[in-house]
Amino acid sequence: MNKRTQHIFEFGPFCLDVGERVLRRGGQVVPLTPKSADMLVLLAENAGHVVEKEELLKRLWPDTFVEEGSLSKNVFLLRQALSDENGQYIETVARRGYRFVAQIKERTEPGETVVPEENTVSPVLIEPSAQVWEPGSRAVVWWVAAAITTLTIAGAAVWWRIKATPKAAPHQIHSIAVLPLRNLSRDPDQEFFSDGITEALISSLAQIHALKVISRTSVMRYKGTTKPVPEIGRELGVDAVVEGSVQRVGDRVRITAQLIQASTDTHLWANDYERDLANMLKLEAEVARAITQEIRIQLTSEERTRFAGARSINPAAQEAYLLGRYHRWKLNEQDLRQAIEDFEQAARLQPDFAPAYAGLSTTWRERGVWGAMGFREVEEPARKAALKALELDPNLSEAHAALAEALSTYDWNWLEGEKEHQRALDLDPNNLDARVSYATFLMALGRHPEAIAQMERAAALDPLSSDVQSTFGRVLFRARKFEDAVPRFQRAIELDSQNYGAYTRLAELYEQTGKLKESLALVQQSLRIRGADVTKLAALGRIYALLGRRSEAVKVIDRVTKPESKPTGQDVALIYFALNDKDRGFQWLTRAFDQRQLVVYVKADPRFDSVRSDPRFEALVRRLGMPELGH
Repeated sequence: MNKRTQHIFEFGPFCLDVGERVLRRGGQVVPLTPKSADMLVLLAENAGHVVEKEELLKRLWPDTFVEEGSLSKNVFLLRQALSDENGQYIETVARRGYRFVAQIKERTEPGETVVPEENTVSPVLIEPSAQVWEPGSRAVVWWVAAAITTLTIAGAAVWWRIKATPKAAPHQIHSIAVLPLRNLSRDPDQEFFSDGITEALISSLAQIHALKVISRTSVMRYKGTTKPVPEIGRELGVDAVVEGSVQRVGDRVRITAQLIQASTDTHLWANDYERDLANMLKLEAEVARAITQEIRIQLTSEERTRFAGARSINPAAQEAYLLGRYHRWKLNEQDLRQAIEDFEQAARLQPDFAPAYAGLSTTWRERGVWGAMGFREVEEPARKAALKALELDPNLSEAHAALAEALSTYDWNWLEGEKEHQRALDLDPNNLDARVSYATFLMALGRHPEAIAQMERAAALDPLSSDVQSTFGRVLFRARKFEDAVPRFQRAIELDSQNYGAYTRLAELYEQTGKLKESLALVQQSLRIRGADVTKLAALGRIYALLGRRSEAVKVIDRVTKPESKPTGQDVALIYFALNDKDRGFQWLTRAFDQRQLVVYVKADPRFDSVRSDPRFEALVRRLGMPELGH
């Protein structure tokens, strides 16, 4: 017999006895696992402050190595016990930890005399742990018997509570964002790997037609963020987020993932996965399938077949592929060249790896736009890789999108190009690259309402992408919706002040609306960011011409027409048209068509309005073979 002092935390309808680790609601004991009870005490003692995940792991499992998934599972159980569906008690601070946010009233008072009784069962549930027990041990037999007794009593209580509680409505989740998975390998050089797994999981989920999945660019902005999940959900416009971690040791990979309802910060599901690197494609499909089951998304038979068909892959090929994806996104000559080497290495190591060839095709094409190679120089390797990817996997969305680009921009084959664009989006409606590519395809044909609709969907998939906003502005500009285009360009610059393309495109718009000084300032800013890029210099020459600074415009022409500058005919033509020298302008524009440079957007470009009625312009546009609108 002894006396104890009760240390009580009161919040909402709950009372937590700190010493006894007992939670009550209305005088009734709420069953908790021991670890969940310890976690609740720890969070309550630090109410209003973030308790880091590392601190929770260290305090709750001081002598045991456990994965982050164990933490997530206990948070999930704790929130269930508290009926914390609206996040009024425990807030998730993305990628950091948890914070107890409810107001707490703390009191200490003398307790009553405690007399230990035999056969008294503690009001707790059995801890879900990974502890290993020796089979055949008498202690284990006793423990199992005690566990059965405890579970019988506690389970009856839980069953009665569930029976008396109305069943919650299913989670209405139609959109999701996968936040950057944390790299737990403690090796900064493995950052590409965690980013690659994040992107792969996005790609797996993106193939589900009934689910909107936010694209890579927007979610990567939250790498290392401390924003609460509800705030992230509002900014991205999603119903739920996935967060977690990746740990790689040699050729073994462990992924922890948890699904959180964004509006309420409610944990819906969590799990750990450990596989060989060779089985990463299967693992990504398994995680995606588990998430769809939790959010009750109905998979089509084609989607179920695709997930079931995930196969093993050479670990070295997988690593080379992820490195290629990592470098490709940097969009500069050095990284694009490295990405090509990585994708080629992946294909050499596993010749039937279709995504490696699709990545290779896309990177060659981007090198012709963002890198040091010309548009025509990259045609052959880009096309060859796209065809190889389709030969290996006819259902690979990225491969159809890559082939669509070749058919439209190089071959001017509009009918087949549109079929490939549509097939890419049928296979993966969340494929952002395919969505944007199709929008610019429609823009080139003058089908502006359709192009705008595609860009609206692209902006929903990647709401924080500067490039998407800039492209949206360009589509609106070429549809002559100048007022609508301006805020898109401004938003692109706000999201990325180094997006030189957005400055140049806004300059083109201001040029058309007579704001030549503003246009000049924007082109000069673009040149400061990009350097002496031929296209940007040509834009500068055109504005000089429109401002009446003829000698400066001629100097720009002399500079950009040197053979080593690799000038594009339409850029030089636009300077001559601004100088009112139409004959030389058409000489350069005809050269661009003869060489099949990137001229497919000429028809829709407002900068050619001054010569649009010229028979020479009409003849050149007819060479593109574009179908007439309405046919």
